[in-house]
Amino acid sequence: MSVRKTIITSVACLCVGFSGVAEAGGSVPKEELLALLNVSGASGNQVLSSFELGPAGAGTRLGRQFGALSAYRIGPYTVPVRVKGSQGDFTMELVLETDVQMLGPDGKLLPDDGLNAPEGSRISEKVTSWKVQPLNTGDEAEAPQPPVTGGGDAVQDVKDLYTEVMEMQLKIENIEFELRGEPVSGSLTRWRDAANHVRRVKFSYGGEHSGLSHDVIYDSKGRPRFILSSLGTWNFVPGKPNATEDKVRERRFYIDEAGLVVQVLEKYYEVSGEEKDFKKAADGAKNIELKPASYASRKFVVLGRALRDAKRSDLEKMTFELSDASRRLLEPAPPLDEKEWLEVRGTFERQFPLTDKLDTVITNYLVDLKLVAPPNQAQEGNYTVNYDIIQMITDEAGKEQAAIAVTASGLADDAIQAERFLVKLEGAGNGRMKVKFIGKQVKNWPERGVQGWRK
Repeated sequence: MSVRKTIITSVACLCVGFSGVAEAGGSVPKEELLALLNVSGASGNQVLSSFELGPAGAGTRLGRQFGALSAYRIGPYTVPVRVKGSQGDFTMELVLETDVQMLGPDGKLLPDDGLNAPEGSRISEKVTSWKVQPLNTGDEAEAPQPPVTGGGDAVQDVKDLYTEVMEMQLKIENIEFELRGEPVSGSLTRWRDAANHVRRVKFSYGGEHSGLSHDVIYDSKGRPRFILSSLGTWNFVPGKPNATEDKVRERRFYIDEAGLVVQVLEKYYEVSGEEKDFKKAADGAKNIELKPASYASRKFVVLGRALRDAKRSDLEKMTFELSDASRRLLEPAPPLDEKEWLEVRGTFERQFPLTDKLDTVITNYLVDLKLVAPPNQAQEGNYTVNYDIIQMITDEAGKEQAAIAVTASGLADDAIQAERFLVKLEGAGNGRMKVKFIGKQVKNWPERGVQGWRK
């Protein structure tokens, strides 16, 4: 049993067996809570950067059976808060879950869960998780109403939704994690409305020289409508051991109700030195509008749903899987020259329901055209299809469509055989997606391009 669980169990048992042994609701001054947050690492920093604490909170007060530690207060703590920088009343309640260690005068863990602690004993405590909920509203609070949008401008609808969600009073839950055997740690924070619907998720993690994050806004039906993805890398500046050079690439994806990406904005900036102002660098960087992929973007829907529903046990696997996917979303794509593609049989077109998996759609489509062998049916077979958006192409009529580089690969003679095709996708209306086969690749692509397209 963990130290935290052991102590809480002891306190609970003593409360039942003895009168006045442990008392919930012991008053905790704001200064003590700030001191606790300041020694609690990432969890504490997140709270301090996001909220302003009220003048006092409450915790669990230990009773006389804990000897010299009696009258100490431990978590979980509750304290009124408001968003940092805002004015007015403290309308939210912050709940801090903590890990508690009861230490003797020699600094070692006390036996018997700290009961009858000798003089000179002390408590070591750090915040392990936290959440924010409306103050004194309980479970019967009215759910925030979904934003009212005009529907005429999909991008503006997303912006209105973003503003609406950011102004809501939301309950917050936070999970921290570390990867076993890897120098990687991160956190997953979810914001829920009073009806317990997830309205925002932030998933971030970092290693020795890089970090990734996804910040997702959801509508009232749980659909991801906005995703801010960030990739940051850093290295030491030669000759300056205390200075680093940081490079950050951000992409903002605006998604309509049908799951179509309607706008993509990219921002890139670099910061160097010992004291760096990332906000100033980000504010000074120019937003570049990229061509949106005009189709039901499976990767964004899957990403948003995965983060919305993830459990702690999922985070290690998700971090590995999202690492490569995130980098493909954020790294510059290799240029695509349509002259390097051969028109095999003209343009072939077919429509599919948006509910179909995109990789299955493309696989079946290429099989139908007899351009690849059916999976598990060829001597060289077991084809798999990997896909990724690499660039928008303008056709002869001047219409922009999403260009997908498709890799159909299988094993033959212990070597990987790969063929690449150009496929364009666009929304066809009525919940359907239109797939156009354009051509087969003529000349080889550089290895970096191939890796950039892997799913």
